[in-house]
Amino acid sequence: MKRPFNPLTLCLLSFILVTLFGCSDRVKEGHNLPDEYAHLTPIDAATLRSTINQSIVYVQVNDATHQGVYAGSGIIIENGIIVTNAHVVLQKGGKARGPYIEVTLPSNQKTKAVLVGYSHRQDVAVLKVTPNFGTPHQGYCPSLQENQPLVAYGHPEKGPSALAGNVTDPRRSTTFHYVDGTPAAPAYIYLSTLPVVDRFSGGPMVDIFTGNICGMTVGYIQRQHPQTGKRQKLAVAISMDDVMEEVIKIIADQRKTDPSFAQL
Repeated sequence: MKRPFNPLTLCLLSFILVTLFGCSDRVKEGHNLPDEYAHLTPIDAATLRSTINQSIVYVQVNDATHQGVYAGSGIIIENGIIVTNAHVVLQKGGKARGPYIEVTLPSNQKTKAVLVGYSHRQDVAVLKVTPNFGTPHQGYCPSLQENQPLVAYGHPEKGPSALAGNVTDPRRSTTFHYVDGTPAAPAYIYLSTLPVVDRFSGGPMVDIFTGNICGMTVGYIQRQHPQTGKRQKLAVAISMDDVMEEVIKIIADQRKTDPSFAQL
């Protein structure tokens, strides 16, 4: 399947990369755990995977001949409701990448999805699927801290589908502008050492101590390491607090035309 250039380099590098290189002294790369984790034991990989498995989906956009044209990941947040990145299902101008969306659970169960709407402030889109497809995830992180250990889950063409790393910058303010024709708006992202690749977009970043979802992957950027000077890849994500804030707005807009639509 042909993969377009990672959208993050098109819509984030122009306003984040300069900031990162210009203030690398603010980003500490140590791995000292936050104090609140001192008494906790990490959840083993198999158990962590099992807690999240039925809440993660592979999202594929298909053309008129049902051939895949773009793919990413998504998170089931409510019965019949999935959240993913807007750039997974939409082109930069807001046009759909294809007429059909299909989502697949790790068990290989598939169903069709329809786009409910997308955010004009964050890289967030909401999909609607058949009720009782998968299991909505229940736990979310109330906040993020520097050096917090996370695991990102995705659906890469090659390599592992789970990648571990640490938060380097838990709350970086930026001006995000993904969809053309809409005003750029203040938004927050966070950075981590997770080496994510294509198809992790829209997938969850999970706390290894609690199993809670802390954020949704947007993509990655390249940055110069402040100590070694070497280029490194940093994952970019949106906190689940910010994701859910946009989801609620999207669903509220949908209910204006369809009062029967689910209300979060």
